[in-house]
Amino acid sequence: MSEVGINVQESTKLKHSKLGLASFIISLMEWILLIIPAIIYPIISKSNRQMVINIITITIFFNSFLILAGIGLGIAGLCQKNRKKTFAIFGLILLGILFILFIVNSMFN
Repeated sequence: MSEVGINVQESTKLKHSKLGLASFIISLMEWILLIIPAIIYPIISKSNRQMVINIITITIFFNSFLILAGIGLGIAGLCQKNRKKTFAIFGLILLGILFILFIVNSMFN
């Protein structure tokens, strides 16, 4: 006779958490938005540097809201049952590093 106690979860593959994927995408966007001004700043002439500093300051202010939203999405992605949590973990790690960098930056400025 055949075995009857087959676990349904083992036979189906788990899907990635959409909330975790959103958190990961936000973290990649944040890192790109952090790197672009760092590359452009040395290229800009000295007369326009104050404008670039102002743009970077405004960008950091708005990025802090995106970081908090991404962290919230990552935590929500970790709390979902029957979903893979890979992207949620990666998103939380990358956003956590950015969050710590922003806090350290604000403490010393």
